[in-house]
Amino acid sequence: MKIKKEFFVALLVLLLVSLACGSSSNGVSVEEPSESDSDNVSEPEEAPTKEVGTARSNPAPVGSVITADNMQFKILGLTRPADEIIKSGNMFNTEPEEGEEYILIELQIECMKDVDDTCNIFESSFKLIGDEGVTYDAEWFISGVDGLLESEEFYGGGVVTGSLPFMIKETDSDLIFLYEPFFGDKFYMSVQ
Repeated sequence: MKIKKEFFVALLVLLLVSLACGSSSNGVSVEEPSESDSDNVSEPEEAPTKEVGTARSNPAPVGSVITADNMQFKILGLTRPADEIIKSGNMFNTEPEEGEEYILIELQIECMKDVDDTCNIFESSFKLIGDEGVTYDAEWFISGVDGLLESEEFYGGGVVTGSLPFMIKETDSDLIFLYEPFFGDKFYMSVQ
């Protein structure tokens, strides 16, 4: 029994020594700040670049065709400002407040499923992000404007084209289109 105990202790010591040696093999060392250094804040290291189209920090470029949720998405155009188009559609459409404007993003979506299967799009899945970091939802209650994209079910091989209205700040630029379904793959694409 004494031999088993000595063997176990020797094995434990060998394991601890090998772990300690293995942990410094990558050359990383950490120097914790002293109390006098707490006022000096260093810049954080840059995070690794995320795959194109999967993050706000690395959106797909303008003109890209993105496949997500068995559909292909392509932005066909942008109308900015679109206040007059929205206003002429129906006098009861909400007017933008001071410093805001409507824009229309024309989008084409193709269902890549088999001809017997369907794809679904919902207005609530589409958003815009401005350079100020504000997220804008597509406007749902716009009437009288021809060609607006609405929630729809369509079969494989089918193509849906239409415009999405957004009310944004006039000062926002570098707009990023965000497709964020309740379930499914989200993506980010530059608009301008």
